[in-house]
Amino acid sequence: MLKKVKKKKIAFSTILNEISNIKNCDYDLMARTIYFKYKINVNEFIQLYNFLRVRKKFNQDTIDFISTVTCYLSSYDYELRVDYNTNLKPLLISFIESDCYDEKDFFTDKNLLEKILEYAFILDYDFYNRFFDVLEEKKNKLQELNIREGKQIINLIDSSILISNDSYREFDIIDYYMNTKLPPKKMVLLLRKYADSDKLILFKMFASRYDNDYVLKESDIERRLSDRTFFNCFADENGNLIEGTGFEISDSDKIFVLEYLKNNNVPITECTYSAGLKRFKNGFFVHKEKKLVLK
Repeated sequence: MLKKVKKKKIAFSTILNEISNIKNCDYDLMARTIYFKYKINVNEFIQLYNFLRVRKKFNQDTIDFISTVTCYLSSYDYELRVDYNTNLKPLLISFIESDCYDEKDFFTDKNLLEKILEYAFILDYDFYNRFFDVLEEKKNKLQELNIREGKQIINLIDSSILISNDSYREFDIIDYYMNTKLPPKKMVLLLRKYADSDKLILFKMFASRYDNDYVLKESDIERRLSDRTFFNCFADENGNLIEGTGFEISDSDKIFVLEYLKNNNVPITECTYSAGLKRFKNGFFVHKEKKLVLK
């Protein structure tokens, strides 16, 4: 979870002591230390220096050193700001202006977001604060959305899914994820405060079926595609399934299930995959023009 960070008070003497001890007058290392360890930019560096020199006298060598460092920082700052304003800040603006509520969905690369926020903190602190203000607003809107989704899901669980005029099927985990992105366990915690007790019990019973659900890895999917899958088969006296006595899910059916989950932004988990196979068994999926259609 992202946390907003406040600027810390830093003693200029601490910074000066550290950069003075950097060997070989490595000004690039000095700049990186000032920016990314102490999280201040050239203007803040100058402000700290001006504040201290009112009360403390520096010898000429130190003044010359600080002047040289400041000149290098100005060039370093310019290069960082070009990168930030051209490549990084526009991404934050896009997220702020988007309908996306969760930064993790928008920024799939966590390291990129951390880099952008680090630059914003150092170079553009007011905008850094604005980002977190907007993020808080989006989180509140997301919670409101999840509450509405949760209440709608409870109604769907209670009424089942209408297939035809007089035919219904049970609400399953695929239906759930087509109505919300929030995992069932988290939805239970959220609805504790906002759902009627009897309806919450109904939802808890549904959610408890998926307590041990997990996302399928590539290797898991490959194994399930290679295994033969049967429903309603009879077994011999040794417990072995008798071929031809039940219903077999074909490889193409399995692939259709996986594609259906993917195309509908449903996470491919043990339970959503199994629910898809069950729908095939019960005739709730049909093939049409090489596309999967939900009845």
